[in-house]
Amino acid sequence: MDIAQWGLGTDESGPVRYQGTGKIPPKGSLWDSIESWDVQCEYANGVKMHFMGHRVAEPVVKAYHPAWCDHGTTFFGTKGWINVDRRALYASDKTLQKTQIKPGRSI
Repeated sequence: MDIAQWGLGTDESGPVRYQGTGKIPPKGSLWDSIESWDVQCEYANGVKMHFMGHRVAEPVVKAYHPAWCDHGTTFFGTKGWINVDRRALYASDKTLQKTQIKPGRSI
């Protein structure tokens, strides 16, 4: 969530509401943390975030972004979407990748 927090300018805060589901592995498994999750978050300014584990995210992301990666963040705006992961930056419209964003502005 670090890229989402940075991109939203919310490094000093976080979502104010959460709602979601998760799958807990059966007792006796090698780990006892949630292994699959699907969470909706909302920030105080009204921005909504959909936070998913890779098993949940794959079919959702592949519907609009064919270069699936098991991690990453996608920002949706009025001009399209931009996806960033640890390897690359992708956009629904290649011109968005060349947009210079000034401090305090958004696309």
